Amino acid sequence: MLRIYNKYFVCSDKRTVLARNNIAAMFAIKLVSVLVNLAMVPLVINYINIERYGVWLTLTSLISWFSFFDIGLTNGLRNKFAEAKAKNDHVLARCYISTTYALLMVIFFVIWIVFGLINMILNWSEILNVSKVLNDELRIIVLIVVTLFCIQFVLKTVHTIMVADQKPAYASFFDMLAQLLSLIALNVLLKSYKSSLIYMSIVISVSPIIILFISSVYFFNNQLKLYSPSIKYVDMSLVKDLGSISIKFFVLQLSTFVLYQVNNIIIAHVGTSSDVAIYNIVFKYMGVVLIIATVIYSPFWSAFTEAYVVKDMMWMKRIYKKMFKVNLYLIIVVLFMVLISDNVYKLWVGGDVKISLIYTFVVGLYVWIMSLLFFMSQILNGMGKIYLQLLLSFLSLTHLYVGYFLGCIYGVQGVVMSSIIISSIMAYYATIQVDKIINNSASGIWIK
Repeated sequence: MLRIYNKYFVCSDKRTVLARNNIAAMFAIKLVSVLVNLAMVPLVINYINIERYGVWLTLTSLISWFSFFDIGLTNGLRNKFAEAKAKNDHVLARCYISTTYALLMVIFFVIWIVFGLINMILNWSEILNVSKVLNDELRIIVLIVVTLFCIQFVLKTVHTIMVADQKPAYASFFDMLAQLLSLIALNVLLKSYKSSLIYMSIVISVSPIIILFISSVYFFNNQLKLYSPSIKYVDMSLVKDLGSISIKFFVLQLSTFVLYQVNNIIIAHVGTSSDVAIYNIVFKYMGVVLIIATVIYSPFWSAFTEAYVVKDMMWMKRIYKKMFKVNLYLIIVVLFMVLISDNVYKLWVGGDVKISLIYTFVVGLYVWIMSLLFFMSQILNGMGKIYLQLLLSFLSLTHLYVGYFLGCIYGVQGVVMSSIIISSIMAYYATIQVDKIINNSASGIWIK
């Protein structure tokens, strides 16, 4: 393992050293995060039972749609901040940050008001395909979670800035603290309070807000003091500049969401809430591979932005070849995890939950393809070459139909098969585009 690390990550240039240090730190942080997430599953199931856990997962999948109302502003900020910093224009970078905060606060305040009115007439028991007895309770839970989600999303902008500043390890550390706080609070709930989906929703939603507030105060008084948001730096003339790339990222975010989150909703309708819970148990387990990929590849978005701005093609070509080989090694990790999965499930959630080896393999294959797509997207997004991705992203919309159709025929595995087919097509063309750009042979649609 050490030999592989030295081969792929030890280098003397500043950009690679920074990425290497972030990767090393993020591995340690993500290890704790994975353990915390795994520990939370049996806790939640014991507190509210597996059926209500499935309801919670489906509900949070729906609420996560609200993240798209930022119309891609945070990802747009990520590129614009990195570009401004690469050119040493610190005032412009601060203006981008201040303007983004102002826009997000307005957007999510309006969303909160509008949703509060609409929520009163929505039939959540029908939407989630659960008993009508839960409708009033769900309406309260949704309002609580949406309110806290809107606050959380605005505060989380500081983590986008840290990632854009090529310091994703800091953002990951505070994310881990939020998860740890949720775990501690859940333990208190389990020992001190009766089973309540409302209590659990408050605990899980408030914990990130507390940590995000602390991290915002810390960063904007230390590493990011030069860029701290201020009303006098809000420049609405930058909205067009931010918006031009943000809208494109919005479409890409939407397609990613459809492939990731809609599965819970489709499964809830072709199966049961328990099926949703079981799918998420498998995905959380095999998702460790995606977490590894995220840790390795995340630092390279902003690194590729900087390299592309200064035209350092040699560095981009070298890193691309190394990271592509890393993704091939992840296949071995997937196969190993599939082989030992039965023992892991028994140790983790007990012997009552039965999950087949084939089911785990199908989810594992999906996760590996998504890790490849994530890698290619990091490079293309960093360089701002997202037009082809935009065209391919419309494929993800077919998942709503194909996933439901295959789910009705093959069950939950059919839903995952739909995700595999669509993400494979997207990953294939993204790989071709990156290869062409890196080797200076891209033209036409491949260079857009």
